[in-house]
Parts: sequence; C-alpha cells; structure tokens
Amino acid sequence: TLTIKPAVGVTPTISTALASNFMFRVNGNYVIFDGSNAVGGTTRDMTISNTSATNPSAILYGSLNPLPVVGGTIKNTIFLNGANGTSNVVVGGSASTTSAATDGYCNNFTFQNNSSRFTNHGIYMTLVVGTANGSGTLITGNDFAGTAGNAIKQSGITLIGVDGAT
Repeated sequence: TLTIKPAVGVTPTISTALASNFMFRVNGNYVIFDGSNAVGGTTRDMTISNTSATNPSAILYGSLNPLPVVGGTIKNTIFLNGANGTSNVVVGGSASTTSAATDGYCNNFTFQNNSSRFTNHGIYMTLVVGTANGSGTLITGNDFAGTAGNAIKQSGITLIGVDGAT
C-alpha cells in the first residue's frame, strides 16, 4: 500500500498547470490519497489543483487492460481545476494515454468525503462492460455543490459500465 497523506497539522496544496493531462497517473494497486491531516481523521486538509485553463485533470486511476486496478482510495481531499472542461478524477481509463474516455478495469475503489469544484465531472468512472467489473466501488459522503465561478459543469458522479457500485 502506498499512502499520500499530509503530516499532522499540515494543510498542503499540490498545484500545477498541466494542460490536457493528469497530475497523477496511478496504475498500481492499493494507492491511497487521504487528505486529512489527522490520524484516522475525516477533515479535508489537502487540496489538489490543476490550474491549467486547457482540459485540466487531477488523478487518473488507469488500468492496464485487462488487469484491473484494485483497492484504490481517494478520501478527505479537495479538488479544484483551472477550468471545467474535464474531470477531476477519472477511474478506468488507460494509464498509457491522456484520454479520459478509454474504458478500463477496476475493483474495490473508494471515493469518500471529497470536495470537487470547477470541473466537468467530480468523478468519472468508465469501465469495460463485464460481470463484476467495478465491483466493490463505494462513492459516499462527497461534496459536489459548487457555486457560481466554481460550479461543476455536468455531473458530480458519472458511472459508465460499472457493475456493483454503492
């Protein structure tokens, strides 16, 4: 397991301007982004921001087809893009391309207690249609309620081809 988490009491912002690409590309199992700066906490203390005005995205959990990405977690994190033309978090797309629309494979993914702003989709999960692809997916307790200049353009949650999300 690899965990990216701020130290106790630290409130970091991870920021860059990366056009038409993702700040983080995860194609391994059990990678956790936990934005709380407290041990076992639920506060949203870490911000991940791609400030580019051209198709910015933050995280791609991409499968190396047909092997699924397993056990990924993103929780307690604030996402803020520089434009609302793409998605903050994409799950299932191929990690070998910049495209967010490539179907993939994923199981046991958790997206919990995040805040997602100024984006097309808060989380966009696109999987190859198949029995149990996407099983164990949990999306819960997130805040997609942007206002005026930081609103979500289309949807907070988009699931395509997912078999088994709650």
